[in-house]
Amino acid sequence: MSYRPPGGDIGVPFALGFRWAALSPNELVMTESTGGEFERININGKETGKIKTALPEAQPVTPEDLEKFIKKRKEGLMSRQDLAVWYKNHGKVIEEYTDPIYRKKPFIRQFAVTPEGNIMVSTFKDRDQNFYTFWLLGPDGKEIVSTDLEVESIDFSKNYIFARKNNEDEELM
Repeated sequence: MSYRPPGGDIGVPFALGFRWAALSPNELVMTESTGGEFERININGKETGKIKTALPEAQPVTPEDLEKFIKKRKEGLMSRQDLAVWYKNHGKVIEEYTDPIYRKKPFIRQFAVTPEGNIMVSTFKDRDQNFYTFWLLGPDGKEIVSTDLEVESIDFSKNYIFARKNNEDEELM
């Protein structure tokens, strides 16, 4: 997060998540995980167009979000004896993170293209929720269906749909 005195570094909260998937052998679709528009890029790296979606726009990072991040990070580090010393020496870097680098909270967790060319998107979930929201969008970005599911990810092959879920100990079920 920062290398200013007294030192230490840690991952920046609310960092954008670069997601991409192949639309065809010659074209990709990409997003920074903030909804709205997706970019179409050819294999030479040239933008070939945009896909406007009906997905919600990313929400701004609020002071409450930053307070929650600081509190959670501090409690997590102080609860482990081996990391409590690090926090005492370098934790100030976390407590001083009051101005977010990224102004919007990314919400796209998973991004995939079905064999038929539809785009499947899922969200991050809040810790108090038991579900992830999934959208199936047509190649034009229009919503085909959306649903909340208690699975963490869905992937596709020509003949199968794969759903993944972990238990409370983060073990694959």
